[in-house]
Amino acid sequence: MGAGGSKDDELSQLQSSTKFTKEELDELKREFKARDTDGSGELDHAEFAAVVRSRTPDATDATIASLFQYFDDDGSGKVTFKEMCTAFSALSEMTVEQKLAFQFDLFDADGSGSLSGDELRQLVSQMTKTAKGLGRKEAAAAQFIDGIMVKLDIDGDGNITRDEWMTRGMATPSLLVLLNAGDY
Repeated sequence: MGAGGSKDDELSQLQSSTKFTKEELDELKREFKARDTDGSGELDHAEFAAVVRSRTPDATDATIASLFQYFDDDGSGKVTFKEMCTAFSALSEMTVEQKLAFQFDLFDADGSGSLSGDELRQLVSQMTKTAKGLGRKEAAAAQFIDGIMVKLDIDGDGNITRDEWMTRGMATPSLLVLLNAGDY
């Protein structure tokens, strides 16, 4: 915000450029300030992680790191209030298909277009935490997730490609629930 700008100007601009009402922006601003423990006006990775965990307690460190990169639009290593509001707005306006693609990109840490090894372990870990949060016992959750993974891996090679993820993911409501792809 420039020297002539004010907090009200910033909120008005964000209200025009996002889907949020003034009241919602005020609430986001309160949350932002509460998490900005050093008072810098920006969230570092740890402060940002506190925001994510307040909304998604089961988020893995890898998921938070990927979200941080997405929210940090200018690559500064910090997330501003504007970046946070803009990213939350974009996520909330995504279609289910766009959310599924976004989730794939979160877990595809190496950008290869395929989930394998550690990426699959991170995905399974996140899904297991969510399943347990939905009341499934650990063994039942693991069996349930194994079934989803088999369904997603169309060619049975142990990796899940973006095409497999999108094709089978859209037809697997339980996956959408585990990934919270239906509602942000």
